[in-house]
Amino acid sequence: MKKSVDYIKKSMYNYNQQTGHKKTHGLVYESCAYSFIWKLITEIGELYMFVREVMVKNQVGLHARPATFFIQKANEFKSSIWIEKEERRVNAKSLLGILSLGIVGGTNVKVIADGADEKAAVDALIDLVDSGFSEESR
Repeated sequence: MKKSVDYIKKSMYNYNQQTGHKKTHGLVYESCAYSFIWKLITEIGELYMFVREVMVKNQVGLHARPATFFIQKANEFKSSIWIEKEERRVNAKSLLGILSLGIVGGTNVKVIADGADEKAAVDALIDLVDSGFSEESR
C-alpha cells in the first residue's frame, strides 16, 4: 500500500511540474485534479495490459487494405486489443475504428492488449506493422 501512495504522490508531483499548476493544499492541485486522476487511472490500467509502440512505416499508413490485414491478425487472438494514436484509443478488431484514426505513414501508434494471449497478440501485430504488411507476416 505504501508503494501505491508513494507512486501517486510522485506522479502528482511530476504532473504538476509538467503542467505548471501550483500546489494549493496537500495533494490537491488547481484545475488539473480530474485530468491528473484520469491520466493516473490510464497509467495504472496499462500496468495490467501489454503495451508496445510502433511507427507505421509504409507510405500509405493504415488505409483499408493494411487495416484489414491488421484486423484479421488481431482476430486470431482472444485478448481485447486496442490501437491508440495521440490519446485516442479504438478497438483493433474494428475496421471503422482503425480507419477513423487516420493513421498515415510515419505515425507512432500504441498496440495494447489485455487477456490470456496479450503478449503474443501485441508481438504479432507489431511484427505485421514493422514488416509493412508484407505477405510473410500475414
